[in-house]
Amino acid sequence: MSGKPAARIGDMTQFGGPIVQGSAGVFIGAPTGIACSVCPGGRTSGSPVNP
Repeated sequence: MSGKPAARIGDMTQFGGPIVQGSAGVFIGAPTGIACSVCPGGRTSGSPVNP
């Protein structure tokens, strides 16, 4: 993501409303912020795959 911020559907915006639209096929980590590559059963496919 080149150091840019990311958000998930349901995250609150600075204007007080939740994000309601996005791509369900994009995984940026667990709700706690742990990378999927280190989560139990994390995703190991895609391009690129983080080590």
